[in-house]
Amino acid sequence: MSPTNKTMLSLGYLGLVPFSVGLILTISNIELLNLNGATVFTTYSAVILSFLSGVLWGSGIASKQNDAVQNLLIVSNVFALVAWLVLLIDSNNFYLATMLLTAGYLSIWFIERHNMSESRKEERSFYLTMRSKLTSFVVFMHVLALIFK
Repeated sequence: MSPTNKTMLSLGYLGLVPFSVGLILTISNIELLNLNGATVFTTYSAVILSFLSGVLWGSGIASKQNDAVQNLLIVSNVFALVAWLVLLIDSNNFYLATMLLTAGYLSIWFIERHNMSESRKEERSFYLTMRSKLTSFVVFMHVLALIFK
């Protein structure tokens, strides 16, 4: 495994820790730094969704397909706006915010799978496998938050 892949994998899995903390706080109804668990969970989730939106932007710029470039740039902005909307509605409607975030993660995952270049198959396979696992964990935690909130 290349050093870059090791770093991506490490950072990806470390990124699950704040989700886990937010989920535990949400389920147990405990506050952290005067913030309830639902706020900790959804705000971190919105930040990560926005980050993934930036990844789509970068993919659009790197794409050699003109149609794909425009679509990825537009879609990346839609997801950034969804993340912002979630931050605005978080304290008023946890369930709506969490469902929007879940839909966002699944949508970006599908878009990445569809748009990743067939070239450099080994890198593509590693990245998509990692993203599939991370997205599965994140979506599972969102479902648990919805069930147990």
